[in-house]
Amino acid sequence: MSAFTAVLRHTITTLLKSPSYLIAGFLNLAIAIFMPIVMISGGDVVMQFQLAIGYTLGIISMLIFMCCIWSSCSLIARDIDSYKLHMIISKPVHRGSFWVGRFLGVAIAYIFILIISLIFLYGSLRLMPEIKGLNKFEISDLNQNIYISKKTYLSLQENLSQEIDKEVESKLQIAKKENQTLSKDEVSDLRKRTYYSVLSMRGEVKGGSSKEFNFELLKSSYQNGTYLTFTPYVGAIDVLEKQKRDSISGDFFLKVNDGDFVKINDLPQRLVSNEKYSVKLPEIILTLDVNKLILKFTNSDRGNSVFFRLNENPQILVSYCSFFENYLRVASVMIIGVILMSAIGCALGGFLSFPIAIFVILFYLIFGSLSSYILSDSELYKNTKALDMKIGYSLSKTLVKVVSPIQSFQPTDEISSGNLLESSAIFEIVKKYFAIQIVVFVLGGIYLFSRREFGMVIKK
Repeated sequence: MSAFTAVLRHTITTLLKSPSYLIAGFLNLAIAIFMPIVMISGGDVVMQFQLAIGYTLGIISMLIFMCCIWSSCSLIARDIDSYKLHMIISKPVHRGSFWVGRFLGVAIAYIFILIISLIFLYGSLRLMPEIKGLNKFEISDLNQNIYISKKTYLSLQENLSQEIDKEVESKLQIAKKENQTLSKDEVSDLRKRTYYSVLSMRGEVKGGSSKEFNFELLKSSYQNGTYLTFTPYVGAIDVLEKQKRDSISGDFFLKVNDGDFVKINDLPQRLVSNEKYSVKLPEIILTLDVNKLILKFTNSDRGNSVFFRLNENPQILVSYCSFFENYLRVASVMIIGVILMSAIGCALGGFLSFPIAIFVILFYLIFGSLSSYILSDSELYKNTKALDMKIGYSLSKTLVKVVSPIQSFQPTDEISSGNLLESSAIFEIVKKYFAIQIVVFVLGGIYLFSRREFGMVIKK
């Protein structure tokens, strides 16, 4: 235990004096303090605050992640190249203790930089309205759109799984009659297509008709206002039809628990296809533990159907917590990212030479990022007939399961847009990356480092 403590203390003190650590610290502090001042210069205050928050957090986290990887790789490689490690392992010091000391030392040091940077950024953002001399209306817009984090609710889809299972089974029976044998991947793709098809039918409001969308809102979620956001798709919901700019006439009505339907005002007369709308709802009193909310849309245009992607919209956004509480959630995700980058760097740095380890890690992270971007537009690729697109989609599906997309630890969109970073999303990140990948890299790093052969003759 004393050997582990000594390695941990030595790692932290070494990093405090290293150029990469000092550069990362000073740069991040400068970015946290001055970047919001530079980016917020007038005009649309809410948009500029959103850009300042998103870009500043993104740059801070990316710089820390890259410096963390560099330090974790170089420390162990430097120990080996300078023959310091030979003197340590010649004594009764377990290699695993040495490796864990290096790993935790790097993680703690860069978590400290991250926390200090986030503290200064938060202070800068809170002081910015006074520094820029914003009026009360601009401050009110900031509070409504950014400084009050909102929880997102989607409409309930009852019996969705049963309907999908029924549709899939029907299609499998047809394929069987035609002597077609589907692989597991083809059945999985069939189920996904059926899922989107069923949601598309459920989200269609035909011309001259109405459709209701049911929500369940928790009492504890209500504080300072409720909002409706939605994106209509006129005539078709296909991704390839996104460029269509048709419009349609329609109205939303709202009903809470046993109340009456109330028309939602402040919407334009014509709703443009593929354009996002956001409107504050009339005052809602949530008195029950679980409140029933019904949203009804009436399509006044008899010529066209309007579609809603029910896995995305319409959404009810309910004020949930302060910006500071949401900020802490984002910080916790970034800390997980620092721990994972430290584990990856130490694992490969203790097994490979320094240049090769850096090269492998960068490609590992790049592949992860590209894979997640490709899969975010999977509907464009999964049914394509182009061989290169099919190969790219299949490769991305495989890679995204085993690599770490670095943007997973940069939830800047949520906090900059005033949306709550859900506890379920944090739990998913902890489960996927902390409980699986970090454990794999730590155990794998200790094993590989313990099995590595070191030269016993010191060259002069």
